[in-house]
Amino acid sequence: GEGWQLGVASKQKTGEALPANKDRRLIVQPETRVELAAEGLMPESAVAFWVFSEPTFAGEVQTDSTGKFEANMEMPDGLAPGDHTLQVLSRDSKGRVITLNFPIVVAEKVVQKVNALSFKGFVALFAKGYEGQRLSAKVGKDWVVVPSIAAAGGSNLFRRLESVGSGVDCSVRIYIDYALIDTINLTTK
Repeated sequence: GEGWQLGVASKQKTGEALPANKDRRLIVQPETRVELAAEGLMPESAVAFWVFSEPTFAGEVQTDSTGKFEANMEMPDGLAPGDHTLQVLSRDSKGRVITLNFPIVVAEKVVQKVNALSFKGFVALFAKGYEGQRLSAKVGKDWVVVPSIAAAGGSNLFRRLESVGSGVDCSVRIYIDYALIDTINLTTK
């Protein structure tokens, strides 16, 4: 705008930016944050954020004495997947109302789960919703490492088998990107 500018980006929990889709709509996933920054606005004034199709208040920040702000805003709970509009309401340095509308797409929440089961002397490791991430698991005394989880058969369920032998009490610790997700104690069958 005249004398002011605003930037917006959608960030994953890891801090990695989510790209816009082919229609130049910002992709917003559950538990992601929208980073906004502006300058040239009215000093010490309110900046409000709304999400539409159903009007949903998303938050408010105050500009500093120079008319700048930085906000790291979590999307409101309960937004239906699909097309929405992120609206930013503020005033420029001359007091004129600014209304900016950003087209966004709220993605469906990805179900993430890990598990370990046993059959015929094998331990099967399962990971759902972690495509592209590193899986490491301590199965008994041995480590299993998968540098990048690939989706199996067009789904988002990954499976890996490890031979352990029958009747072995086993503690299976499953890590995703070096973070412990679950510990499963089992006796192999």
